[in-house]
Amino acid sequence: MKTIARRCLIIIGVFVFGIVSARANSDSLVAPFKVGEKLEFGIYYQFIRVGTAVMEVMDTVEVNGQPAIHIQTRARSSSFFDSFYRVRDEVNTYVHPQYFHSLRFTKRLREGSYFFDLNVDYNYSDSLTTGEKIRYHEDDEKRIRKRENFEFKMTDPLYDILASFYFTRLHELETGQPISVNSNDNDKVYPLKVFVQREEKIDTDAGEFRTLQIVPKIRGESIFKQKGTMWIWLTDDKYKIPVKLK
Repeated sequence: MKTIARRCLIIIGVFVFGIVSARANSDSLVAPFKVGEKLEFGIYYQFIRVGTAVMEVMDTVEVNGQPAIHIQTRARSSSFFDSFYRVRDEVNTYVHPQYFHSLRFTKRLREGSYFFDLNVDYNYSDSLTTGEKIRYHEDDEKRIRKRENFEFKMTDPLYDILASFYFTRLHELETGQPISVNSNDNDKVYPLKVFVQREEKIDTDAGEFRTLQIVPKIRGESIFKQKGTMWIWLTDDKYKIPVKLK
């Protein structure tokens, strides 16, 4: 049943994967999204709805004395699917309002008997990233099994997995041209690449869209721990909204 659960809910992971674009220009960037944008997705296994995912640009806040845009994604299994594999995940990124690199990142995963928290701060004045990973006992999400602190030096601005997705929407994507950026996942930094496979017109429940089919090459842990290839369809316009994945 857990194997089926992973296959059913793997679809949610895309909304926090680091699908990224080329490095940011030195000039500030103009975002195609703003506070109040909310994207809602139904999660299906074949024809059965097993959950929902929400991506939302929440508000503008202050992080370590700096203004930041707060973006959140939430994943939740349906009440019926809860009896097989309950999911209540929440991921938050706080990004620079002009350059969109990460200032703070939090991840709270509640997937079946897997409970995990991650908290990361990016201090650019000291070129230092600090974080905390917390694992909980399988039978009690409030009882800590292991707590681990980490830190490492930064040489360039970093983008967490959720910030990377929104950073992508700021740039042009070209068929056949792989692009990458410095991505951070847990205590790791690596070049994260995405390949634009082709242009395609697709039909969805929300209507017909001209899209770009994208294949992200991902290492590290996403909102769901998973393996395999994922295809994502983004609208072929300045908004780059995800409308389908497989």
